[in-house]
Amino acid sequence: MQPDTMLKCVRIALRLADLSAADESPRSLRNTFGRRQIIAGKTKEQVSSLTGLSSHRTAARLRLTLEPIEVSEEQA
Repeated sequence: MQPDTMLKCVRIALRLADLSAADESPRSLRNTFGRRQIIAGKTKEQVSSLTGLSSHRTAARLRLTLEPIEVSEEQA
């Protein structure tokens, strides 16, 4: 796979869904998925594993981007 193939696929998918974002990269899809998993109650270790990350640092950062009420309401 060429380095920019996934980037092109993500951009095409966003256009087809009539969406746009400042960062239209595969990373934005991964981070959105990760945030949704955190809201669903997954731990940072689980989120890291599900998103294919070897470190828990990104999962911890994603948790910080969420409003505290979002996480606590979904986990209640």
